[in-house]
Amino acid sequence: MVTILLIADQDRLEQLFDFTRESSQIDFRISRSLRQGILDIAEAPPAFLFIQNHLSGLSGEIIARHLVAEIAGKRPVVALFGEDGRCAPVQGVVDACLNVSLADEELVAAIIGLISGGTDSTDSTAESPAPAEPVTAADEAMASPLPAGDGAPSPRPEPNPAEPAAAEPVLPKTETSPFDQTLQSALDDTPAPVALAALEDTMALNHPAEGTVKPEGSANGALHTRGRARTGTLQPYLVAAAVFVAGMALLFLLMPTKVPVPPPKAPATKQSAGAPAKPSPSETPVTAARPVSASPATTATPLPAAPKAAEKRPVPTPKQSEPPAAPKPAAKGLAKLPAFIPRDGFDKKYGAAHPGWERYRGARTEFKVYREESGIKAVQAIDRSGVGIPESFLRGALAQMTESRDFAIAEKEAKGKFLAEKGTVASGARLVIYRTAPRGPIRAFVVYFQ
Repeated sequence: MVTILLIADQDRLEQLFDFTRESSQIDFRISRSLRQGILDIAEAPPAFLFIQNHLSGLSGEIIARHLVAEIAGKRPVVALFGEDGRCAPVQGVVDACLNVSLADEELVAAIIGLISGGTDSTDSTAESPAPAEPVTAADEAMASPLPAGDGAPSPRPEPNPAEPAAAEPVLPKTETSPFDQTLQSALDDTPAPVALAALEDTMALNHPAEGTVKPEGSANGALHTRGRARTGTLQPYLVAAAVFVAGMALLFLLMPTKVPVPPPKAPATKQSAGAPAKPSPSETPVTAARPVSASPATTATPLPAAPKAAEKRPVPTPKQSEPPAAPKPAAKGLAKLPAFIPRDGFDKKYGAAHPGWERYRGARTEFKVYREESGIKAVQAIDRSGVGIPESFLRGALAQMTESRDFAIAEKEAKGKFLAEKGTVASGARLVIYRTAPRGPIRAFVVYFQ
């Protein structure tokens, strides 16, 4: 049995090894990250190791040196995929370099020639590895070769009793929509998150940073307590000053109320006393009555004017509340495909089998779009690298679809091996984030426009 391990994140390099499906004497595996490749080599060292140059920001030679050092037994035949002039064989580390600028047929011929030239030396090492366990890290790539091989019955039981199959019945209990069921089944088909546990260790490095902030907060708290002690000594003086100001205000308010009361009473008594003594002219009381009626009229006129002005002020307030409702149409759907979705990875066959759906494949992420006559109703992103989707990518995608990077999580719910976080975006769209564990990497997210 010839064992081959490919460490690459490009779909084209994986397709070069499609010929291995026709042979039952070849065990082919693929690792889409350096961390996953180390785990696969530890489980079963391969006879032939193919590495993509410049993977995860590292050159292929550095990756090869690191992986060869991890192998305790016989060193495998190492080949690099790189551009012409940028990679060269290194004695004891890299045995061959394959130029990716060549046509696929030429690359396949070079791979077959390399394997056929080293099959005699790999017969003894091909029996020791157990390919059953690392197959779970690349279940999609090994889905078709498993039935063809007579010597690979052991990998079959592992994907069948896995948790994703048991996680599917959980969805109907909550009366979820067919969209959620499609998402759950797509998530269950993803590679097992073997490398995510190591990723959580790197994410835990953020917690010590929080501890360094606490001493600064305690020092600031001490400064605040000193300031409070100083203000405590000033409180008696402030209370006395407040009492003095309040007393002066009361005296000031009482004085004007007593002064205007006697003037209106004095002229009223004089006019009433002088009017009956002299012949009763009808003109004098009329003139006296007019200023009296005029004074309340003048005082009454400003009173309704004030409430009218107050009534006009609240009128613009509801108009100001209307602009926040402007983004609501964004929740009805998208007219165009967002820019972050790779249009080159459009899968025509998927839309024919799933009406209303479109699938776009990227190097690390798979996107699914659901359309109706009014436009795009949902956008789904699924991680295919086994590492996770960065939260910065999630916020950038929300900014393109809803013009807002902020979102709020309302509830959390366990769905099989995933933790679903449900919330909303500022524009009114609904958001569901799938993680493998609390604070774990994002495995998928869905944005609903309804």
